[in-house]
Amino acid sequence: MANYLGIDIGGTKVKLGVVDGNKKEIIEEMSVVTRTSDGTEAILDDITAAAKQLMLRNDVERIGIGSAGRIDRRNGIVITAGNLPFRNAPVAEELSRRLGKPAMLDNDGNCAVIGEYLAGIAVGRKDVVMLVVGTGIGGGVICGGRLLTGRNGRAGELGHTVIDIHSQTPCPCGLRGCFEQYCSAKALTARTKAECGLHPESILAHTAGRIGIDGSTAFRAADAGCPVAESLLEEYFTDFALAVNSYVKIFMPELVVIAGGITNEGDGFLSRLGKHLLPEADVRISPLKSYCGLFGAALQHLMPQ
Repeated sequence: MANYLGIDIGGTKVKLGVVDGNKKEIIEEMSVVTRTSDGTEAILDDITAAAKQLMLRNDVERIGIGSAGRIDRRNGIVITAGNLPFRNAPVAEELSRRLGKPAMLDNDGNCAVIGEYLAGIAVGRKDVVMLVVGTGIGGGVICGGRLLTGRNGRAGELGHTVIDIHSQTPCPCGLRGCFEQYCSAKALTARTKAECGLHPESILAHTAGRIGIDGSTAFRAADAGCPVAESLLEEYFTDFALAVNSYVKIFMPELVVIAGGITNEGDGFLSRLGKHLLPEADVRISPLKSYCGLFGAALQHLMPQ
């Protein structure tokens, strides 16, 4: 089996890697800063230059691209992409033209689940749900060995499952009470900041003052014995489990795989989530971590259509 070039376009960084299609290993990788303020052409120029470097040193048969946003999979177009400047951008066609190889494009959530299915913890499984917890929550679903795409290629937006029907907080998707509004890394950071304001003398607030506030702050404070942090995490994981348990009932997956920086907490993540899960929920942390999307981008053409 040949080598394939995977390109994972994120809001701050673009990861590129040559993947051995047989061994399912990255042969060589590099990354470039995503110059979002400079527009679509600048991003494509940087990707092209980096890809050409990799292709000078490695034989590549084809290219696979993953990007955040609304994707027209059939035509390889990024319709819109939140933090990226792409607007109806024919990304696959343009990179194929510049690099002289056939190219495919898909949503980053779909690429993540494909990566786990073909090269990660879900190899050999037929029914898999994937969650990628970052600024938002991306998702992808494989049912019966096939990627669930829906009529327009945009199925699997699991971050937009409504878990609070009484919420007055709007989500950019047009709904209210979405999973990602409560359980993304951004949402956990916001919860932590709010609790620090309410409890300025807590270990949580002192921890935030020492190391700053991000997705790990509440875990560090809880490790130090902070009841405020423990209560915050209890609420967070109760909400998180509402969504995961719904996916278990709807899709009956063999595995629910979770990636993203918060999973670096390891057992601290799984144990807190696990006590709220249904008995039939088998939740695992991605062994590919931040590379699941890169693997999936490179290997997406191997999925049954």
